[in-house]
Amino acid sequence: MRFAVLVLSYIVATTAITDDRIRLDGDLSDWTTDDVIATDASGDATKRFDFTSVSARVEGATVYLRFDNAEPLNLAAGDSSDGTLRLLIDLPRNRRLVIDLRDRSAMLETEGAASSIPWSLINFAALPTYASTDFELRIGLSSFGVSAGDSVTIDIEGSDELDKPVTLTIGEALKDEPPQDTSRPDGVIRVASINTLHQGTKDPDRSKAITKLITMVNADVVLFNEEWNSGEFYRNIAEVMGGGLIRSRWSDGCGIATRHKLTALPVALNRGVAGFVQMDNGDAVVAIGVHFKCCGASGTDEDLKRIDEAKAVAVAIDQIRNGDFGDVVSSAPIIVLGDYNLVGSRDPLDIIEAANMAPVTLRSPIDGSAVTWAGMKASESFWPGRLDWAAVSDVVDVRSGWAIDHRSIGPDAEPVSDHKMLVVDIDAK
Repeated sequence: MRFAVLVLSYIVATTAITDDRIRLDGDLSDWTTDDVIATDASGDATKRFDFTSVSARVEGATVYLRFDNAEPLNLAAGDSSDGTLRLLIDLPRNRRLVIDLRDRSAMLETEGAASSIPWSLINFAALPTYASTDFELRIGLSSFGVSAGDSVTIDIEGSDELDKPVTLTIGEALKDEPPQDTSRPDGVIRVASINTLHQGTKDPDRSKAITKLITMVNADVVLFNEEWNSGEFYRNIAEVMGGGLIRSRWSDGCGIATRHKLTALPVALNRGVAGFVQMDNGDAVVAIGVHFKCCGASGTDEDLKRIDEAKAVAVAIDQIRNGDFGDVVSSAPIIVLGDYNLVGSRDPLDIIEAANMAPVTLRSPIDGSAVTWAGMKASESFWPGRLDWAAVSDVVDVRSGWAIDHRSIGPDAEPVSDHKMLVVDIDAK
């Protein structure tokens, strides 16, 4: 059954910096009822993609879409019986952009010919990556030479459809917002985490860039993912951390490093590491670095593995709070940081939340999005999304936090990894 379409034409005419821009962060509070372009009853789709509403917002040459689905599902992966969703965007000069979500492809059609285009060309991203009923998507059209006042039409086909295309109007280019200040505030404990992509600490070029990033961030504790070889990690970690006396611990592909006193906590984590870090002034933190199992979708073996790994983290948190490692450790703030790989169900994050932990939304200081992963190859089929998360003890005050990539080093810096570095500042107690 097709959607009933509400008439909409957006003109974004201002170049001023405003607080009501869409931030691709999974927080849907910046969407309003005025953005709704289509509504539909649930239960009328041919397959599981059964959208009950669609919203759109145009900001300059960027189109933001929001979809509310009748039941939770993953956009990028799942059983073929789920069906798919195709976004058809007609551009000026007889061109059509076709985005097939389950096929994970973007094609540009021009007068009978079609060519595949990388996600980076359209600045495409979608959140959340875990199964949900609510999604927001970003599609950049500036590479196609659209100008303010140009009309584009959007249609949807697949398991559910629009009754007719919706016309949107490209607005004036928005003024770039200045990068947010990521310098370290006074009186905080700063914890950072980075997935180094195939043991990046041993790569002659990327390790230097990782060192620049670590030096710039100036964290008390740095957690590492994808450091698969313990010997390589221990050989390279001091140089990557900028030299000097570095205390470190490796466990099952994850590492922790600090210039402060480090006590490894013997908790039973799979693809994780835990340490108690004490600063000279008496401040302390329990830092748990995790790298949950990759890939799959909700209900798959990979998802079940992530759930088990999250349960082990929850058990470790209980041990810490129950005093198994001493009263000093039990009273310290706890942070669980790293690559959660939440591409299936949200259950792993729910399990950690249930252990009296609170998730933290970390945004880019440059574009305000919460995207933490983007493939480094143009041929990557998965679009950028949020795989990395942070959760802190529910009594902890988070002062600031960021998802930082190579762009913060300098305009000519090369990518460090396919993951951004997560940075969390908590009030020292």
